[in-house]
Amino acid sequence: MRCVDSCMGGRACRQGASIHHRRSTGSTCRSSNGVSTLIDMDLSQPIEVPTAEAMQWLGRSLAGMLSPGEVVFLKGPLGAGKTTLAQAIVRSLGYTGRVKSPSYGLIELYPVNDFTVAHLDLYRLTSSEEVADLGLEAYCTNDTLILIEWPSRGEGHLPRPDWLIEIEDGPMATTTPDGADAQRQVRVERCSG
Repeated sequence: MRCVDSCMGGRACRQGASIHHRRSTGSTCRSSNGVSTLIDMDLSQPIEVPTAEAMQWLGRSLAGMLSPGEVVFLKGPLGAGKTTLAQAIVRSLGYTGRVKSPSYGLIELYPVNDFTVAHLDLYRLTSSEEVADLGLEAYCTNDTLILIEWPSRGEGHLPRPDWLIEIEDGPMATTTPDGADAQRQVRVERCSG
């Protein structure tokens, strides 16, 4: 694996955000500007994301890997950055309006280029059967990329994911008692058919 100096022109890069990728040796891979990219990264290893800006950069980078017709599960604890990541994906795909959290409406639709992004947040569901009331099947087409936060709330009633993005608990941009930076880790997995 090699690090590259390109950050795909992302704003977070210009602001000095950094994302670290741990190699199997335990060392961190960084570009000379402090930002690593997803190019040539081994996605089987967690990606350390220390700040909200870095989470946005990761979302912009992931957007280039996603396609209409795919389903993405976004897992992680409350406040982990799932919505921040989804918002960056939507913006990177070309949506120029306000990208809001679907927490209260449960689903938000964003027309981008020649397809739609459906962003769902299932946190408020009290049973997985409530997914049927969302009419999700109408969005399961080759013209829609579906991002689902809290997929465990709809277990057994959701389409099979093509991607699983899991944010592991850990505070952003804080310091542990021993003085080391504590960082969230994001695992990105392409699911097999």
